[in-house]
Amino acid sequence: MSAKEIVLYFDGASKGNPGPAGIGAVLFENSKGQREIKKFIGTATNNQAEYTALLTALQAAHDLGAERVQVFSDSELVINQLKGIYQIKDEKLKILYHQAVKLSGAFKEITYQHVPREKNKIADRLANEAVKEARNQSEPLSLSNHSKTIKDVSLELRINSELFVPSVIDFIKELMKKANLLPEQEPAVSLLDALQKAQKSSLEHNSGIHIQFFCDGESVRLVVNLENQRPLLYQQFKIQNKS
Repeated sequence: MSAKEIVLYFDGASKGNPGPAGIGAVLFENSKGQREIKKFIGTATNNQAEYTALLTALQAAHDLGAERVQVFSDSELVINQLKGIYQIKDEKLKILYHQAVKLSGAFKEITYQHVPREKNKIADRLANEAVKEARNQSEPLSLSNHSKTIKDVSLELRINSELFVPSVIDFIKELMKKANLLPEQEPAVSLLDALQKAQKSSLEHNSGIHIQFFCDGESVRLVVNLENQRPLLYQQFKIQNKS
């Protein structure tokens, strides 16, 4: 290999397809060892995650000053689309494909080669680790960890992934159940919808989601917004004691 040549392997992982997704890549540069990349990317399909992994790896290779790049992956779809063997029918993948083509044009020479999964173990491991680590950061919410009384609760949370959404909903339901309170209308559906919209905006703006929840025994107030931005949602629910 010349001093300006890099060999890279990439892969993506999606738990749900679409679902929580991660990317992994490893770059080998002559005489300088290897550079590993892993990142949680939120919700994506497996193919979207694979393309995102490729784009991230290509950008890293460009930042390292590579002039020639050899690309390897066990993603038959991505490799064969970039080689012109497969057509691209999915509109979202078309966008990622054109971004990959544009990045590829930054190198003097680039080749794409499909390899068996066993030849792509490092990138596969990194992609799955990214998802696993994001899951581990989502610690279960528990009333036992909350010092305030149930009927006077002020809760603030910062989330950066849909992985956190179910635990937030369950926690709020638990608060109201323990307080022996019953909302006149079920907030779970609107809450989930609000958090999913906030998640989408979070990914677009690379910002965390800030949740404020208040329960004073007479009402429930919920505010959802991106960090340092105006609220995306403001809802207030009257509550009544269970008979």
